[in-house]
Amino acid sequence: MECFNCGQSGHMARQCSWNREITSELAAQFARCPKCPAIIYACDKGIPCERHRIVAEWRTRYHSPAFTAEVAEARARAAEHRAAPRTHRQLAAEQVAEARAARVVLT
Repeated sequence: MECFNCGQSGHMARQCSWNREITSELAAQFARCPKCPAIIYACDKGIPCERHRIVAEWRTRYHSPAFTAEVAEARARAAEHRAAPRTHRQLAAEQVAEARAARVVLT
């Protein structure tokens, strides 16, 4: 017989450790569908199984080298953006924001 959660043979769904492992590691926006073994978006919990959006192999993707490289690249770009000198338009926008914040509101 095959496990409903992980698809392996030799144990039943209630004995499956995979279900407990994955469910405890899920991010807040994901959930385990109560009717099928799919990992879905939490906002899709109430709709039928054939219509909910499945999170495609999120755990495999999260632990993949490609994801790690993408995150490192995104962090490097963000650091460059923060370190880059600001343009005149950005400086002017900051000055306007500071002036508006410093205004005294009379009621």
